[in-house]
Amino acid sequence: MLVKERSLGFWCSRIGHQYFALLSERLGHLGLERGYFPLALIVDAGGRMSQQELADALHMDKVAMARSIDHLCERGFVQRASCPDDRRKHHVKVMPKAVAAVKEIKQAYAALDRMA
Repeated sequence: MLVKERSLGFWCSRIGHQYFALLSERLGHLGLERGYFPLALIVDAGGRMSQQELADALHMDKVAMARSIDHLCERGFVQRASCPDDRRKHHVKVMPKAVAAVKEIKQAYAALDRMA
């Protein structure tokens, strides 16, 4: 039996995939495949957040957050710094090239939002 109608979840997923495909296309020259929103969030928070604060704000588990931060670190957008008061806590600090990238990321989000 063919399904003539699909669930709202299906269509939201399709729209999301298309949205992020267009976002990646617009921002491909930055060298990031993902991590646009976490990077913007860190910059908006003053350029420094704890890894746990970032995970909580994005509703991500620790493993997924660590992978996202690894991706941003490998590309030189952020770096991890130990918290002097708590050795178990790590801060994520933006690097200078992230500030210019975030301006462009926000513009791309705004353009796609208008288009959507």
